Amino acid sequence: MPTPRLYHVANLWSLTDYPSAVSPWSLEEQLDAVKAAGFDGFTTQLGPNHGREAQKRGLSVVGYFASGDETKFSDLLKSQKDAGARHINVQLADHDTTPDEALRLTLRLLEEAGRIGEIEPAIEVHRDTCTETPERRGSNHDSGAGDGTGERRL
Repeated sequence: MPTPRLYHVANLWSLTDYPSAVSPWSLEEQLDAVKAAGFDGFTTQLGPNHGREAQKRGLSVVGYFASGDETKFSDLLKSQKDAGARHINVQLADHDTTPDEALRLTLRLLEEAGRIGEIEPAIEVHRDTCTETPERRGSNHDSGAGDGTGERRL
């Protein structure tokens, strides 16, 4: 078994309007700062420039999106993969999504990721999503949502 490696990943959200809203850093300046601070990579909703600029600096990328619209899952997942992401952080649906609907959406998301291949979406526990409360997390987890290997991903 290979030795695990811990990656330090900065969220570009933390650099929004930095150093000021009047004169925020460009993507290039943000990534230069991320690299200089010793991070291994960054996360954001990736576009084509993110992947190119990350490669120039030797940074890894983690994709992101927030959606409860299953008709958009394919395009959202593909856009993150196309920008270089293997791992994709997903804020799924809304706080008032029922546990049954959250499970259905989760399984649909994982099914679509499997169809696309070579990507690993992960559902983030976050406010105003279907995972907002411990009760919701437990409902989704106890249902057995996983990847077919017995691994539960919620």
